[in-house]
Amino acid sequence: MNDCEAVVPVECASCDGPAAARVYETIIDGRLHWVLTHDCGDTFVEAMGWHETPDDLRQALLDQCGMYRLRLSGEITGRVAVMRVLRRSGTSLADVPEALAALTDPGRSGTEMELQLLAGRLRAAGASATVERVRDATDG
Repeated sequence: MNDCEAVVPVECASCDGPAAARVYETIIDGRLHWVLTHDCGDTFVEAMGWHETPDDLRQALLDQCGMYRLRLSGEITGRVAVMRVLRRSGTSLADVPEALAALTDPGRSGTEMELQLLAGRLRAAGASATVERVRDATDG
């Protein structure tokens, strides 16, 4: 489930030179998965990881695929369950009330896949969560 790939420069150890790689994020088994691939002569080179996409790759996705925003709407049923989702997503206990308030307005911004993952978890906890594009890649 990925609609966008970003192109990033990489130094290829296989062919000893610069290459243009593609990076994308997807959700697999309820976890964020990032993939970086490029062709190197007769070889296909791939790197991947789970959970947090490296900062430079994440920024390329934001720059080339656009920025998205997650917002909660309506009354939150299961407030404790929603707070638990935020804690499990890396929000410190002290920051949970502020993070919960921010999800209503202005919302949390990020890549489409990281926010779709969080939105799914929040919906499962009883919240009404939406993800929308707020800045297209052409908007700068």
